[in-house]
Amino acid sequence: MMISFCPANASLSQPWINHGLSPCFVDFFFSCFEFAFITFFGGVQLYYFRKYASRTARNLIPKSRLYQVQLWLAVLFPIVEGIRQGLMYYLKGEYYGYELVYLLAVAYAWYWSVHLLRLERCYMLPTVPVKGHGLVLLLFWTTVFVKENLTFLNLKGLHWWFLLRDEVDRAQFGFFVVRYTFTFLVFVLGIKAPGVSNVPVDVESEPLHDSDADSGGSTFADAWRKICILLPFLWPKKSRILQITVVVCFFILFLGRAANVLMPIFYKLIVDSLSKQVDGRPDLSFRYDYILGYVGLKFLQGSVGGIGFFSNIRSFLWIPIQQYTAREVQVQLFEHLHNLSLRWHLGRKTGEVLRVMDRGTQSITSLLSYILFNIIPTVLDIIIAVVYFATAFNVWFGLLVFSTMAVYLGVTIAVTEWRTKYRRFMNTADNDARAKAVDSVLNFETVKYHSAEVYEVNRYRKAILDFQSEEWKSNASLNLLNTVQNITINAGLLGGSLLCAYMVAYERTFTVGDYVLFSSYIVQLYQPLNWFGTYYRMIQQSFIDMENMFDLLKEKQEVIDSPDAVEFKPRAGRIDFSNVSFSYVPEKKVLKEISFSVPPGTTFALVGPSGSGKTTVIRLLFRFYDVKGGAIQIDGVDVRSVTQASLREAIGIVPQDTVLFNDSLRYNIKYGKFDASYEELVEAAKAADIHDRILTFPDGYDTVVGERGLKLSGGEKQRVAIARMVLKNPKFIFLDEATSSLDTRSERNIQTALARLCQNRTTLIVAHRLSTIIHADQILVLKDGEILFLSFLCPEMSDAAAFNIVPQVMPAPTSEDDASAGDNARNGDAVDASEEGEAEEIVLDPEATCVDLNHRRLKTLEGMDALTKVENLSLRWNLLKKIENISSLTTLRELELYDNQLTKIENLETLVNLEVLDLGFNRLKVIENLGSLTKLKRLYLCANRIEKIENLESLSNLELLELGDNRIRKLENLDGLVMLTQLYVGKNKITKLENLGLEKLTILSIQSNRLRKVEGLERLRNLEQLYLSHNGIEVIENLEENLNLSTLDVANNLLTSLKNVSHLTKLEEFWCNDNQISDWNEVEQELKSMTQIATVYLERNPIANDPAYRRKLAMILPSLKQIDATMCKP
Repeated sequence: MMISFCPANASLSQPWINHGLSPCFVDFFFSCFEFAFITFFGGVQLYYFRKYASRTARNLIPKSRLYQVQLWLAVLFPIVEGIRQGLMYYLKGEYYGYELVYLLAVAYAWYWSVHLLRLERCYMLPTVPVKGHGLVLLLFWTTVFVKENLTFLNLKGLHWWFLLRDEVDRAQFGFFVVRYTFTFLVFVLGIKAPGVSNVPVDVESEPLHDSDADSGGSTFADAWRKICILLPFLWPKKSRILQITVVVCFFILFLGRAANVLMPIFYKLIVDSLSKQVDGRPDLSFRYDYILGYVGLKFLQGSVGGIGFFSNIRSFLWIPIQQYTAREVQVQLFEHLHNLSLRWHLGRKTGEVLRVMDRGTQSITSLLSYILFNIIPTVLDIIIAVVYFATAFNVWFGLLVFSTMAVYLGVTIAVTEWRTKYRRFMNTADNDARAKAVDSVLNFETVKYHSAEVYEVNRYRKAILDFQSEEWKSNASLNLLNTVQNITINAGLLGGSLLCAYMVAYERTFTVGDYVLFSSYIVQLYQPLNWFGTYYRMIQQSFIDMENMFDLLKEKQEVIDSPDAVEFKPRAGRIDFSNVSFSYVPEKKVLKEISFSVPPGTTFALVGPSGSGKTTVIRLLFRFYDVKGGAIQIDGVDVRSVTQASLREAIGIVPQDTVLFNDSLRYNIKYGKFDASYEELVEAAKAADIHDRILTFPDGYDTVVGERGLKLSGGEKQRVAIARMVLKNPKFIFLDEATSSLDTRSERNIQTALARLCQNRTTLIVAHRLSTIIHADQILVLKDGEILFLSFLCPEMSDAAAFNIVPQVMPAPTSEDDASAGDNARNGDAVDASEEGEAEEIVLDPEATCVDLNHRRLKTLEGMDALTKVENLSLRWNLLKKIENISSLTTLRELELYDNQLTKIENLETLVNLEVLDLGFNRLKVIENLGSLTKLKRLYLCANRIEKIENLESLSNLELLELGDNRIRKLENLDGLVMLTQLYVGKNKITKLENLGLEKLTILSIQSNRLRKVEGLERLRNLEQLYLSHNGIEVIENLEENLNLSTLDVANNLLTSLKNVSHLTKLEEFWCNDNQISDWNEVEQELKSMTQIATVYLERNPIANDPAYRRKLAMILPSLKQIDATMCKP
């Protein structure tokens, strides 16, 4: 049986029959086009891939399920078409030749597309990397999707199945839905390109991805995501009036589309009324209503360029919306920049970031306007025109308009995408030139110091030449695009005009008015179409300009407040570092598991060479970074559990490198307290010793300090920073070499003011000169991120720094420092010392009762006989190796020999009135020759080399004994110390406690030893504070007799149980964090009897994994005020 190519009532020469397109014509035309297109262009692409492509590295090929979906859709489409044709043959018993041709062409084209899809996934051409599929596949998928959309022109076609008359129509409609879904998904996935590798272009600044520098890929990659980011800014949530304005603007927009259609129709009616003929004779009429309608529409719509009433009123109404959008984006970006981490800001070029902000925010206002009021209206006009010409004229006019539009848009998109890289290169060169200019201007003084003006000018000239070279390429490619667009538009206009004139002159189916309607409508349509190319380029340029801004918005905050973060409320002022590790880059640790504590209200000094981690400690306390390991606690609160703003509000800092705002002195000082009064401002300036200096300026406190404060000297800037900190009046004070830029006199004055300010406040000092930390209570020496030395501090003593170690890790003092030190020494302050220096000449006042000879490089003691009334003699930080020449000082009550080089205690027998003896930080190995000091009340022997406690039996009045940081293995020979109330033996090697008979002891600190068991405390019935942290204790026991305990610290041990503490009913503070306690029922049973307890620390135990455990604790212990880092609600 012979198969007909088309149905009986259809042919290839009749594309439009029975109110619709002929299925034979449509399927045959598109099958031929798809076959030819994929064969020719796909073959060219295959040739180039085989000749030039290289295989993509496996690690660069993305693993995507969407790619698998894309692949299966392409494979299944021809199979679905085969099933449809088979089912139709079964239902109708008819089969035509065009269907076979269509099936074969579809199968061939789609399997070709599968091959190209796999090719683009696995291979790459040696060209600029493209983020997306090639043009061949994109146009192919666009064609098949357009073909399915043309079906909607046949809604009234009798040869089609939209009427759903029978089973065949319903089956055809079902297959159409499947085909439309397949082609839509393929088209969308083709734009997204989930299976194609996106190769990044290397840039100089690794942390910030420079989209301008990235020459690869479509500007419209992730376009929808970018637009979605902007849409919330478009809709003014905060203003109902602006929301109504947005709706009105869109209503005016749709009115303009209606006017666009009606204006050529009225023009046609006018022409027909003036050229109408009846029986060959003119039958003209004056239709003023048509003219009024046409002119009215012209007034409303105007010509292209936006001079119509609709356009002007819409632009006027859109001004506040545009301002709202720009304002919201700029404010959010500015806020986002301030929320980014210090790490990010340290890696940025200021000029580049400012350029990104300027260019990005400027492009936003134009982008939304282009899309909403230019692109969308133009697309609507094109769709309306295609439908109107296909229905009011005939299908050929619709196809002609559609084809011209498609070719124009395709050429515009293809050429514009091709020239995108030139625009990107131009932006990169522009960024580089701007960064060089800003960097050079900011470093104006450095340029002058090195006479480098000519070098900087030449460097900037080269950057400008590079920019102009890229600018020429961008502009030349733009001219090429304009030429191609002009040819395309005029070719379509020529074809349409010839066809319409032919229909008027020969077939006489159209009137002259129809030609005028066509020509005026098509010119009216082509004008915005021409602008469509311009708008597309502008939108593309805006996206390019916004890419860096979106990169900034995508930068994630490194330090974020946790959802349950609370406001930090400082109390006592204690700081604890527990096994803190930190690194800026994974390859190098800056801090290596350091642990130390800063007691409340004390001054703690951090010293060490450059790069040792001192500044990092301060940055971690400010929470500019989060620790990589361990924990930082302030007042027992982990800094990660409180808000950053409240934490920083409690801290004041004077940095070494003070950078001021380019504003007045008043503004810079009041930055510590924005609402400060003028009187408070002046008091702060006086405390910083800068008030008198400010008054010498012509503008006083309104003097502008210049960029980064460059109009002020280094000392003046530092004093402004001190005044700012004084005005803030924080609980915690951090001084980062706060007086390094000051002269001796100013330093002495300011140190006095700082001493007043730091009184009863926790102070952390980062120092490079020893003269700045002589009043420190405790010192930590850092080297290579590790603690080289840490002094021991007890509540009743005032230790200072380990200055016998400091000179080994700190740079040698300059001559200026030495001079400053000499001045300070003569005023009773500390002097930077080295062992090679000469001892100073000592002038003693015989009537003095208090003599301060600290830090005088003394190697021997001479002339002491003259001190007949002295009661307090301080000889700290000298070079004494022997105690001599003080036997005549019988009135002496306090003797401080802290931090010398003593190896033996001797020549103290005559000092019978001595009550306080400080021998800490020496080289003593044995306790001896103290038998005659029967009035001694306080004895400090910390940080020596003592291995055994002995020869203390006669010290029956001793109240405090400090033996921390020695080599003691056993607590013994203490029974004679019947008045002892405080005993500190932390950081020794004690493994066992045996029957301590110190019945008056109230404080016992045995932290950081080697205890495995709590024992030997039965006789300590008056014990109130017991510190046993950082041992290896596994069980709490043998505390039945210690009923007066108010503080128990067993943190950082090996406890698995809380048994045997229920009888400690007077306990007020209980520290048991960092153990292995897991039984909640046992915890509840043991703690519920502690009716006076106010503070409990159980964090970092297994029971703390229960989110509700704090609430449970609060329920059983109503007296609790604090659980871990959380304050209990009253």
